Amino acid sequence: MEITQKEIAETMLANLSGGELQRLAEEFLTREYKWSKLSHYGAVEGGARTRKGIPDIWLQTETDIIYISATGDKSKGKLYEDVEKSVNEFSGADATKKHKCIAFLNYDPNPQEATDCFDLCNLNNVEFSYYTNNFISESLNSKYQDLRKKYLGMKLDNDVWSLVLNNSEDNDLKKIDVFVSGAEWLDSDEKDNTVMVIKELLMNAMEYGNSTEFKIFLYDKALVVVDGGEEFNLLKFEGKPTSGHGGGKMTVDWYIKNIKGIDLIYKWKKSTEENFYSFRKKKRIEDGIIEFNGDCQYELRYRISEYKELIVPDKCNELIFKIPRHLVIMSLGLRLVEFLHQLIDDERYKMYNFKIAVHNFHHRMIMEYFEAYAAEYDRISLIFYKD
Repeated sequence: MEITQKEIAETMLANLSGGELQRLAEEFLTREYKWSKLSHYGAVEGGARTRKGIPDIWLQTETDIIYISATGDKSKGKLYEDVEKSVNEFSGADATKKHKCIAFLNYDPNPQEATDCFDLCNLNNVEFSYYTNNFISESLNSKYQDLRKKYLGMKLDNDVWSLVLNNSEDNDLKKIDVFVSGAEWLDSDEKDNTVMVIKELLMNAMEYGNSTEFKIFLYDKALVVVDGGEEFNLLKFEGKPTSGHGGGKMTVDWYIKNIKGIDLIYKWKKSTEENFYSFRKKKRIEDGIIEFNGDCQYELRYRISEYKELIVPDKCNELIFKIPRHLVIMSLGLRLVEFLHQLIDDERYKMYNFKIAVHNFHHRMIMEYFEAYAAEYDRISLIFYKD
């Protein structure tokens, strides 16, 4: 079954952070309604996080007062809760103007919850509307491809590269070399090793997965491989290889461990019965300062909970433990070291590298301690961040 641009957009949209979704909402709705500049509480400038505020975004015109909430939280009742808070905010607003409430969602909500929101707004003389993942994705593909490129990392339609292979013969393998060479965001080492992994995925899909088609899509900062074979996550496979030698698994394991600039992510799409492997460019560390996005980061708290098990997203191959500036205290640092010791010795985390992130305000004793500690272990390194 052919994967569509809309399906890829829907998946990428569903994975936007709160801050990214809010910024997309501002630009998207401004174009839809031809509004002037919006005001907001929520987005942290340039970041993936949001600040608390009701509503997230608002606008006042000569005739209307409009409150907008942007959320990716699919929890039962969350949409209704946000709309209810916005409705309550209207209680002190100018009654001579129309009151409008808009929900901008990166998922498709429960129809009954949406109906409840309409009923609530009708009772309070508020006009309600909402934008779903399905509608937004379709609009991004048809009308706002520049926003799709900016927020979802997908090229404009006339820039999209795709390659469809139907077997794993010599010529097909050569085509992969040429195709991946067009990924300008990969350096030469990343290209060579990404090509090797893709060839292993192709051979596995065709020879063992009963797939008849293997597709590669190239976008800005991302490369997606799709096959219609049997469900198979090579990233987590630990059984006996059908081939008897396991070259594909060896290649993938080496790639995850050594190609630090790329996230390799697997997903089985049940609705189309397809395997998805995504290669995504990580944010680079520049001048010793890392930009935290929360994906593989764990922030130290005043009380470190008793060690049990760490929940790690599939895409992580290194874990970052951030010490906030206000907690750069020697006693807490020693607690973190004790915690890391337990992780390093645990077989479940032997594939991960660890980074200790300390604020770069240069407290010399703390810096010297962590630098010495990190130097003792190949799997631990020290990085610095700034506000």
